Amino acid sequence: MVNWSELTVELLGMIYDELSIFDYIRSKAICKQWNSVYKLEHHRPPKPEAPWLMLPGDNNSTAKFFSIVEKKIYNIPCPEPMIRTRIYIGSCHGWLTTVDSLCNMYLLNPLTGAQIPLPCVTTLQNLAFARAGNKAWTSISSPYCYTDIIHHNARFYTINYQRIVEAWELDELAIRHSIINSDLPSHIFLGCICTYYLVESLNNNLMLVYKFQNEWSPTDNPKNIICMVFSLDEHALKWIRVKSLHEQTLFLGKNQSMCLSTIDFPELKQNCIYYTDDMLELCGSYKYTKRHIGIFYLEDEMIGPIDHLGHHLNWPPSLWLTPNSRRLSHTVGTLHDYWRGDLCGVTQRLS
Repeated sequence: MVNWSELTVELLGMIYDELSIFDYIRSKAICKQWNSVYKLEHHRPPKPEAPWLMLPGDNNSTAKFFSIVEKKIYNIPCPEPMIRTRIYIGSCHGWLTTVDSLCNMYLLNPLTGAQIPLPCVTTLQNLAFARAGNKAWTSISSPYCYTDIIHHNARFYTINYQRIVEAWELDELAIRHSIINSDLPSHIFLGCICTYYLVESLNNNLMLVYKFQNEWSPTDNPKNIICMVFSLDEHALKWIRVKSLHEQTLFLGKNQSMCLSTIDFPELKQNCIYYTDDMLELCGSYKYTKRHIGIFYLEDEMIGPIDHLGHHLNWPPSLWLTPNSRRLSHTVGTLHDYWRGDLCGVTQRLS
């Protein structure tokens, strides 16, 4: 009989290279030898995976995730403070942004348990950013309330509730700011709340998505959610309506908006938008009501359920998270962009 603890480091590295991300994390508990190889940096990181849907956990110390590809739910222990006492206000590159009951803000990698404290939420004012090591957020003066922000082509882009897209460049000396345009079409659907999202396409174009949500219609109404997609012509500075995403699919919610290839992830549905209910006020007021989580089909302009997801609590609100088991040393550059990027608009997401 094979003694698994006596496998060579080289052979264990080859095994790790073929594991799914969840098996990759779980394998370190097999024995000391496997755990030691898990900590080494010479083997490849796990293969990229489609986003997981983070759901409210069943207890205070466990996070619950639904894998679209595997159609399974995973429960993963999380460090203190208790995950059920926190609000999830964003995610990016496998890291969650959370705020606890004492207004402490953290970056948390739920797969590895790594956690980084951020400046206190009480120092946030309007639009703000923070760099690694800052004790407080640096505010940016603006009269607008923002709905989304993205880091694209070395600049930050924001969109506000007046449908104005702005570009921001941050360096050590100044913050340079410009308005892209204000010619975005105004569409109104009676009884619907509109949310705007910015996302980068696979061919590096900046896209804007309108999501109209009827809060008071049954969640299984196929017309309950309407999405419209636009792409920015950066030369003419005009927004072009996108009728089809072709072999792309989008993930929208209280997370970094994502665009994925259905060629790379054939389990995902193409020309679709996977969405969650990201309205904190309504989710908090109706914690046990079935919320809006599903798929919008651009071709039919109708919504449908996510297979095998089932019904779950809606508090804290669900969001999409790309599993990331890489050690902190591998993600320093990524987190630098994250701190300066997605978290820049977190004050508006809380309001």
